[in-house]
Amino acid sequence: MYCIQKITVVDKQALFDLLGECFNLPEKSVNQQLSWRYEASSFLQKMIAFGAYTKEKQLVSFYANVPHQIVYKGKSKDVYLCLDIATKVGHRRQGLISQLSSCVYQQLDKNNLENISIGFSNKEGIRIDKNSRNYGYQIVGSFQTYIRPSRASKSQVNFKRQDLLEAGDVWPHTSFQIHKNSQYLKWRYLGKSHRNYNYYSVIHRNATVAQVVAIKKKNKVEIIDVIPLAEFDIEILLRSLPSLGNQLKRSFVTITVLKNRQWQELLGRCHYLPQPLSRQKYYLTIRLNPNYRSEKTDILSAENWLLFSGDIL
Repeated sequence: MYCIQKITVVDKQALFDLLGECFNLPEKSVNQQLSWRYEASSFLQKMIAFGAYTKEKQLVSFYANVPHQIVYKGKSKDVYLCLDIATKVGHRRQGLISQLSSCVYQQLDKNNLENISIGFSNKEGIRIDKNSRNYGYQIVGSFQTYIRPSRASKSQVNFKRQDLLEAGDVWPHTSFQIHKNSQYLKWRYLGKSHRNYNYYSVIHRNATVAQVVAIKKKNKVEIIDVIPLAEFDIEILLRSLPSLGNQLKRSFVTITVLKNRQWQELLGRCHYLPQPLSRQKYYLTIRLNPNYRSEKTDILSAENWLLFSGDIL
């Protein structure tokens, strides 16, 4: 009934039509979001993707992993990111995602015995993961938003608006993190022109120690990424963020992170409160090659990850 094929040349229009229909996105939003997403040449050149086609050669299901990088203990590691999963409504419950994912991971595992695939799933994605156990994703943890009122107060740091992002240092070295080099930052934020990101230098004792990526909403400032440039105490930054909210004339400041014990204790000390769950909740999921041996216990624990909402793709 269906033809399962490896996709070597992406028909963007067919893919955009499929994803737009599946996620109920307006055409303008689809074109903006997906044009940005697939703009990175490394994605298209090294993407491992399979599609399911009808006898009329219509693309009705799609599964892809793209190259990505994480950092751990000061060393970068090539991984893959599960990017887009979709099946048209009339073709669901046919096992297509299981078939496509099996093809993708057979190829990835064959090429790299230490292959890691990470994903950022919403609740629907988690449901698919649970129903497709044959490809082995594990739920590592969930993202949590914390909120604190803005306030005018003497701050230990100053925030200065900037136009460009610099490549970040990596801290703490004992945590798994996304590798935020210059190429990644340019694509992730500066290349996403349809989103209104704001960038701020964090100045402490006359030195720029970090950068903050923020989105201004009606009554709050959402901190979506923190990019360190030097070693400093992040608690100082967290205690100072309410002054940024006040500077931008917003009532609240929020920050969303992969929840773990360290963040809960740190944000609690800084008087942030967990925000009630929104309609959309995201999870970190990881799939390891069955032959994977390196730091297996470490990488599957949320306690060993440092992720912000800006890391979700």
